[in-house]
Amino acid sequence: MGLLDFLFGNSSSTNEVGTYSITPFTFRSNQHQRYENGIPVMGEQNCLRSISVEKNVSGCDGYILRNGDGYIVRAMNLDLNRPQMSPKPMRLKSHSPEKDELQGYVVSARTPFGYQEVDMSDYGLTIYYTNGKVSKITLHMFDRDVDIEYRNI
Repeated sequence: MGLLDFLFGNSSSTNEVGTYSITPFTFRSNQHQRYENGIPVMGEQNCLRSISVEKNVSGCDGYILRNGDGYIVRAMNLDLNRPQMSPKPMRLKSHSPEKDELQGYVVSARTPFGYQEVDMSDYGLTIYYTNGKVSKITLHMFDRDVDIEYRNI
């Protein structure tokens, strides 16, 4: 969504697939595995991370977002108490009782040169559920064919 789309209300919404909406949460992970081209690399990493998914209620610093459009995904390195990546606006792409899939979209982001359109669709997140609770999360970087699977072992 470009600035003109934002200003004039041309957007494909959403927080929901059908009538479903993700309840905001934070998942604490103590182990993750990186995959490149589907192959595990670097071994299992035993370190603390957190992934949070919150509804976009009032936008996100650094972006021009329509209030209520999608979710904000954050990753924190808890070992160093700092962000693992910048917040990523994402929309719900699909839902089932076993998993939810989110994907980034084109946003207007603050840059040193002013606000510019940035395509965040290279980022995605899959949230896996076991008995209705988050059991693991996979962060996708589609443009690099890299996935990072976060677990709590």
